[in-house]
Amino acid sequence: MKRAAALWALPVVAWLVVLGLAAAATQSAPSNDPADEALVLVDKSRSSSFARISASGARVLCEFDGAWLAAGDARALAHLRETGLEFTILDASLSGGVFYTAWAPEIAFWDSSRPGIRVLARRGVAAVLKASPPQAEALAAQGVELARVFLTPMREPRVIRPEALSPQQPVFDARIETMVSMVSIANVNADVQRLQDFVTRYSGHDSCRAAGEWIRAKFESCGIDSTRLQTWNSGYSPNVIALIPGQGHPEKMVVIGGHYDSITANYDFAPGADDNASGTACVLECARILSQYDFDYTLVFIAFSGEEQGLLGSEAYAAEAAARGDDIVGMVAVDMIGYVAPDDSLDLDLIDNTASAWMRERIFEVASLYVPGFTVVHGSLATGSSDHASFWRHGYDAIMFFEDSGQYSPYIHRATDVVGTSYISPALAQGSVRTAVAFAADLAQPLPLPTSIHEFPPTAELRLEQNFPNPFNPETTIRFEIPAPGEFVSLGVFDVAGRSVSRLIRSERVAGFRAVRWNGRDDNGRQVPSGVYFYRLQAGEKTVSRKMIVLR
Repeated sequence: MKRAAALWALPVVAWLVVLGLAAAATQSAPSNDPADEALVLVDKSRSSSFARISASGARVLCEFDGAWLAAGDARALAHLRETGLEFTILDASLSGGVFYTAWAPEIAFWDSSRPGIRVLARRGVAAVLKASPPQAEALAAQGVELARVFLTPMREPRVIRPEALSPQQPVFDARIETMVSMVSIANVNADVQRLQDFVTRYSGHDSCRAAGEWIRAKFESCGIDSTRLQTWNSGYSPNVIALIPGQGHPEKMVVIGGHYDSITANYDFAPGADDNASGTACVLECARILSQYDFDYTLVFIAFSGEEQGLLGSEAYAAEAAARGDDIVGMVAVDMIGYVAPDDSLDLDLIDNTASAWMRERIFEVASLYVPGFTVVHGSLATGSSDHASFWRHGYDAIMFFEDSGQYSPYIHRATDVVGTSYISPALAQGSVRTAVAFAADLAQPLPLPTSIHEFPPTAELRLEQNFPNPFNPETTIRFEIPAPGEFVSLGVFDVAGRSVSRLIRSERVAGFRAVRWNGRDDNGRQVPSGVYFYRLQAGEKTVSRKMIVLR
């Protein structure tokens, strides 16, 4: 996660190579051999540059700080030259190594030569490299952020605001306010600590695989039935995915994710508290809260692996989603939300691209409604430095939550990325999670609470009414009716995990109509926190449940 500087420092341009390729161009079919294709950097400022590159027979691979990285053979480059777009050949052959975009801790980092690593282009701390995966991974262990340049074509970003976002201004929804109030910083802190306690979450380590299994169990503990492990490479830990189907338009999806892997020079000790246990904890807390509600759109929660090796896990997921034709309305990547520098103000940075600017504006609006007093700003970060970039590459709108694009934690990719040193601002984490919950809920569109949830179909004679008021604070009334001659009745309140909170009627013979008040306290007299609860009436062999909301 490194800010791009304003300096453009490319190697000497090999225009003679370009001219030679152009002269050799023929009318033959484009080559499929990587050795016959070149990597080029194409000016992005001209209108329709993406379409013109594609029309030439070349293919756009990704963005690189105000330009396109593209690939093509001699014939394609000759056509590209005829369009008038300015471009520079970075490498005359795609074979012999892997390409990466990379961001170093400081500009001078790239001044030193490293055996086997070729720096093809530079812009401040940002660079385009050619290296083997082990060589690139060694750079990551030194604090370099990597994004692998995949040779499959990038999908052109859409520029039309999703039609679902109407009206333009979000309308206040008390249900979303309740969801935001349910965020527990104690839960977030505990999850960050637990992930750190795995000692290392290096993607190829068994400890990282164990962390993935733990994350999956956390998703399942939220009552999410649809969970899976996406194994994209047997040598690395899998992506962990949880899905809550939408009730109205399940084909439309809202994705929130963060990578759970970490890295240092010592692969056996990579605690990764801020980078990125903090983002993973945000995803888990969002899943815990949002799983208690029904939404129009499908919600997808993902813990990615392989981010530190070049966004490998998120690329695998985004490529698979694009191949399926998934309609992802928007994706939020949460990466490092726990550090505030001593002289810095507390705020959340949003990292977007042109196609995703509508998400930034929507988040500004949503945060002002549901997280008042928490500052959200437009950040500036070198393109392609976290998992959101994989979704950009496949044509999806995505945005990144980041602690500060100018003063991020200096401890990342080090053994000192631990709670108390690097993860030091629970206040920033709490505000960030609240904002994530509010935005995901706003985008997925919560549905009205169901009028009842039945363990057994109720008969016409047995009647349990919706509590009133609902939501409520501090107390509410529950009314029910038992047909004559009556039944032995129990009435209790339970949390979303099914644990008993308060026994209102323990075992009493009741006939006719009855109204019972609940003061929002448990059996020990303690006030229960905001959230969703169920009240359950059992009369003989019949049981009926309904949902209610405590709003403090």
